[in-house]
Amino acid sequence: MTTKFSPPNDMNGLVRIFVRDPHECTAMQLADFKALILAGGEVIQEGLDDRIRSAVRLVFLSVGCCLSGIAALKRPLESYRRGVADKSGIALSEEDYPFELGWVFVMPSARGRRFSLDLTSAAVAAASTSGVFATSRTDNAGMHATLARCGFLPAGKPYPSGRGKHQLQLFLRKTIETSPADASAAERSGTTP
Repeated sequence: MTTKFSPPNDMNGLVRIFVRDPHECTAMQLADFKALILAGGEVIQEGLDDRIRSAVRLVFLSVGCCLSGIAALKRPLESYRRGVADKSGIALSEEDYPFELGWVFVMPSARGRRFSLDLTSAAVAAASTSGVFATSRTDNAGMHATLARCGFLPAGKPYPSGRGKHQLQLFLRKTIETSPADASAAERSGTTP
């Protein structure tokens, strides 16, 4: 299912966000998404195409006709989850944190317009009330503020990144408790993960 909307901070009607299942994306959309991931310089390229296709949702932000930002909601591999848990010192069970927010990247020409908040909000919305984890460079205060606004809290100890000389910090958004009536309504509307 594709969801299309304009973020609240779009005053000119030029910004569009699309939330897509990777299997609904064209080959060109997947290639563009991958190009922006690689532009961020934080990801190992080996196996990236498969990881993109196995994401739960891909989020595309366009300004006019230009792709300017991306994000994803992923179901991480158990080996990756275990590695983050071991390095941060925090348990990340699949039951508590079935999803990972990742690949949040905004082109330098589009920064300063709070697009990371729009992208993160759209990706995390696809998780409904489920727990989500994310990692961010310890020196990325802007992303830390975005994560905090979306309900994430820092957890565990910073650890060395496998990509460069910087440190990573784990962030958690715990499962959002709902009443039985809320859960039933979500099931009926099909919004549960």
